[in-house]
Amino acid sequence: MPEIVEAEVIVNYLKKRLLGQKIIKINTLNKTSFIGNPKKVINNKINKIERLGKKILFQLDNLSLLFHLKMTGQLIYFDKKVFNSKNFKKDLKYARVIFFFEKDVLLFNDIRKFGFVLVLKDSDLLKEKQKLGIDPLSEEFNFSFLKHSLSKSKKNIKNFLMDQKYISGLGNIYVNESLFLSKIHPQSLSYKIPERKIKDLLFAIKKVLKEGLKREGSSINSYVKPDLTKGEYQNNFLVYKREGKRCLFCKKSMILRIKISQRSSFYCPQCQKKFL
Repeated sequence: MPEIVEAEVIVNYLKKRLLGQKIIKINTLNKTSFIGNPKKVINNKINKIERLGKKILFQLDNLSLLFHLKMTGQLIYFDKKVFNSKNFKKDLKYARVIFFFEKDVLLFNDIRKFGFVLVLKDSDLLKEKQKLGIDPLSEEFNFSFLKHSLSKSKKNIKNFLMDQKYISGLGNIYVNESLFLSKIHPQSLSYKIPERKIKDLLFAIKKVLKEGLKREGSSINSYVKPDLTKGEYQNNFLVYKREGKRCLFCKKSMILRIKISQRSSFYCPQCQKKFL
């Protein structure tokens, strides 16, 4: 599933190519993949492209399109001339919605059909934004916020960081990496984590996200950039998917894997302290 980094990479790519263009046609190839009336979207211009947590938002003239990529959703971009001049049967195999612009074509691909595009009115968009917590790439994500939020939470730190009501966009990959870098055990109780470790955690999250953006995301499952190329952050994982391999910090312990709320958590039993 694309997380904050992958969504940010997609947004930055599409901003350069689709801003200011009108949607002139929409082909809905799977009914459940497009929620709303496509006719109301036709002839609307894309005025803004941004990220809401892990989701991608197109703001139009009088409506918005919110892309929920879920497990296997992809946004694939083509120049219209290239799209019309070549055989793209392979790329269309999992296409669920096709957007035709004045100059370009955008495919919403989704192998498992869990993702969807949602048409939103301004009032609906406001409600969507109100569901989300602080964005970790924003200035508001700072020590004061993290200290205050952790002090009120009885969740374990892994579940706290994954909860979109507190912090929007973080997912399993970047949470695992951040906890390892800050040397905090994923089962630590949030309110028990001392100030010095909260500072370490804040630094680690920012560092991990910066590195992920630099390497344009993690292509370990279905994620690809809109030009169909892969990100490279998966080649630099410190702990994620490294079960049974030697810890890169202490060089002694083997990385272990446990399940926390049905999600795999990878950690070093020697380096990552448990605060209970």
